[in-house]
Amino acid sequence: MKNKLFFLMVFLISTYVYIYFLLISNLESWIVDIKSCFKVMEKADFFIEHTNVFFYLILFGFMSFSVLKVFIKAFLELKKAFLLKNSINLLKIKSYKNIIIINFPKPVAFNFLDKIVLSSTILKGLSKKEKKAVFYHEVGHLKNLDSFKLFVINIALSLFPKLVNKKLFSGVLLEAEHNADTFASLKVGKESLANALINVKSLISSYPLMNNFTQKRIEMLLEKKDFKLPKTIWFISLFFFTTLFLLLCYKTCFCGTM
Repeated sequence: MKNKLFFLMVFLISTYVYIYFLLISNLESWIVDIKSCFKVMEKADFFIEHTNVFFYLILFGFMSFSVLKVFIKAFLELKKAFLLKNSINLLKIKSYKNIIIINFPKPVAFNFLDKIVLSSTILKGLSKKEKKAVFYHEVGHLKNLDSFKLFVINIALSLFPKLVNKKLFSGVLLEAEHNADTFASLKVGKESLANALINVKSLISSYPLMNNFTQKRIEMLLEKKDFKLPKTIWFISLFFFTTLFLLLCYKTCFCGTM
């Protein structure tokens, strides 16, 4: 199944949002419960019997901070996209139906909205077959709507801690590259695509998506290795579903006064 990690991430983010709204819906009653129970219970018993409630409140605070980060990230990414659009228009040499050639000193090839952007430098540094390989690789990204998907996921992953965020986004990137490589290899052959990957890397591309995971991509392409989901995804899934289970089964404190 193509884009399996992307769809799994959408599912997990949806679960995240659902958990967050469950926390919000119970927030007021938990605060009232803590205030009333604290007055009548022994301190040791109070903290033990309200362990789950304290966990929910701490989780709510963390998630609220993460939601704020998402809005900030969305603003910054939209600003970057606007600046990139202006830069492409300024550097544009030629444009065709869905291709824009830009005058840029370093070799770059990427999708922007519904266009493929190529630098004149990358066209000069590759053979005819390698140019085709790069072109069809980018067509593969277009067909999979990777530009839009990566934009959305990059913002949504701000919900997670930075280390987890980076690992998950790296996995989504690798999956997108692998799917685009698979599409391109059907058009130009695996050998031509592998040569293009090696030569593009040797040109020291300044665009991250071009050189990310080059070695892994070549191995997956030539050795028919399957894309593997990052291990981090299973830990996150376990945490989410454990939390959801607790919220649904132990919504109130353990002392049962609510």
